[in-house]
Amino acid sequence: MRDIAIQDLQRALFGDFRGCFAMMGTAYLEESADATQSNAFVAAGFFCVDPQWKSLRRAWRRVLRPHGIPYYRTADWRSLEGSFKPLREKWGNERARAIADKVRSRLIDVLNGGDLLIGFGFGVNMHDFWEIDRTPDAKACRQWMRECHDYHAYGFRNVFGKIIHTVMQLGDGDNYVFFEVDDSSRFPKVKRAYDRFKRKYPELGERMLSLVPMDDKKIPELQMADLLADVGREMTTRHIVTRERAEPSCIKERILNFDCAHRHSMLRVLSGEAASMQDDPNSSAAGLTLRSS
Repeated sequence: MRDIAIQDLQRALFGDFRGCFAMMGTAYLEESADATQSNAFVAAGFFCVDPQWKSLRRAWRRVLRPHGIPYYRTADWRSLEGSFKPLREKWGNERARAIADKVRSRLIDVLNGGDLLIGFGFGVNMHDFWEIDRTPDAKACRQWMRECHDYHAYGFRNVFGKIIHTVMQLGDGDNYVFFEVDDSSRFPKVKRAYDRFKRKYPELGERMLSLVPMDDKKIPELQMADLLADVGREMTTRHIVTRERAEPSCIKERILNFDCAHRHSMLRVLSGEAASMQDDPNSSAAGLTLRSS
């Protein structure tokens, strides 16, 4: 991953412009977890200014269309079911696997070509989470139950925070973000995280213009976030095993900040030392902390 400063992002977005103006962009968020949600959970998202989203969307579709793949979803790519099932039915397992892997590789190339695209993520060590969440101390702790018991909500809340903190530091004007997420059964949890973040941090919340549920089958940007979330889940899983910094397997240049909550950070919340898991400076699994210079 790149070691990038706020000033570098400002130059990439604004060049030598020194005026004051408003920047608007959209962040697309997704999640990834193992089948039983007993190992790792990740909330992740990409932010970009809207003109580049348009070019990324076109490039994404150009990769999928020749193969008759209507949309990308990591679970379908991995299993050769869903949107990738026609490949398997036409070519058989072995050749379909090779084609599907090539498609994913080209989609990764699309993401790597988005020089203004920046990714964020927050992982949760679910082994540690379930162990602590089941304890009487956790059930009796108001802070834990409010901030952490719903791990979907606090995962997404951390990603909201990472994105809006970064965007607020770009340029010299007023910057605003629209958020879009998959319209799944878990959307109410994400909406609660969004609303709570805006209430808790009203100055930042003013810059968060909306949260809209969308169909990921129709929105390539959500499919891009799905791929990012899967990369983040792999990182989190490796970090859980090694307890060391885990590098992403791909799109290294696109990931700006990624953290992981584990036992130590959870116990700090439970003891009242930290307001939430994002307050633990030692929780980083892999990623880059923004520098001010």
